[in-house]
Amino acid sequence: MRIRPSSLWPVILGFPIAVLGGVLGHYALLLPTIYDGVIAGHRSLAAPWLAAGIPGVVQTFARVCGAAATALLVVSFLTMFVMRGWVQWCYRKCCVLSYVVAFLYLMVVGKATAVLLEGNMTVDGTLVNPVTQFFLRWGLIWPVLLVALGVAVLHVLALRRRVISLYTGIHDERPATGDRLVENFLSNGEDPAFRKSILSSVGLHILVILVIPWLLTLRGCVEPYRVPKGSGTPTTLSAVQIKKIVKKKPKKKKFVVNPKSAISFHHPDLDESVAAKQVDAMTQLTYTADPTRVMGIGTAGSGKMGVGGGRPEGGRMAWITRRFGSST
Repeated sequence: MRIRPSSLWPVILGFPIAVLGGVLGHYALLLPTIYDGVIAGHRSLAAPWLAAGIPGVVQTFARVCGAAATALLVVSFLTMFVMRGWVQWCYRKCCVLSYVVAFLYLMVVGKATAVLLEGNMTVDGTLVNPVTQFFLRWGLIWPVLLVALGVAVLHVLALRRRVISLYTGIHDERPATGDRLVENFLSNGEDPAFRKSILSSVGLHILVILVIPWLLTLRGCVEPYRVPKGSGTPTTLSAVQIKKIVKKKPKKKKFVVNPKSAISFHHPDLDESVAAKQVDAMTQLTYTADPTRVMGIGTAGSGKMGVGGGRPEGGRMAWITRRFGSST
């Protein structure tokens, strides 16, 4: 066992992992209590989360956090006091384990908040919609993403040549994977202009989508400009019911009289008028089909077959045009 108390790399690498292990162990013990507290404050979430299996998911994630906390605490102790190559290998595996725990946390948060949106539920007096769901998720996951980013930095540092030489005792002048990653980040890669444009675009999107909406929710940005609330007592309003009024047709009056009396209560309509029917019949045009009239035979007044020699075809106007057209 080689001990190098003069080097700060074991402390730089091991202490943050020890703190992360302590935090995971803390939440591994308190996650069931935290879940019960959320249910106690929001009774409407109990049934939908129970139907979606959220309690079982929370219990499983708590066990995963406990196992990960144990592994991180053990590896952090070895990293700070044992200088061996296998210790560095375990350290890198613990970094990967941290990424897995962060990913599982994102899945738990996504599943729990998806139930709120699917059930059109209300949280703290606000109806959950896609916008409120996004900010609710962001408020829950941004600390975990920040911790995962810090673990990624430690992972890259553990891959540098000086750290590898410290734990393995093998000195090599060639740059290791971590050295190449650091150099690539500091020099913006082979195409600095393209890297800078990508980083600028990502930073602008984060500013517009996350930072500015978060700043608008701070004290002094929104609260003083909201509509002041009234001083009355809130009451539950019942839904307004619209009744459709159906108009009934008036019944015709029927008179009971002596049928042999001279009084008549019958009021004829326009359709019952005999004169109107006669006018319609007289004004209708009737046609009779006569096939013999088409051939010009067999009917009185029809013409006979001609022998030619009359006016040329085209009628009178065509004959006048041919005769006088050249002179005009």
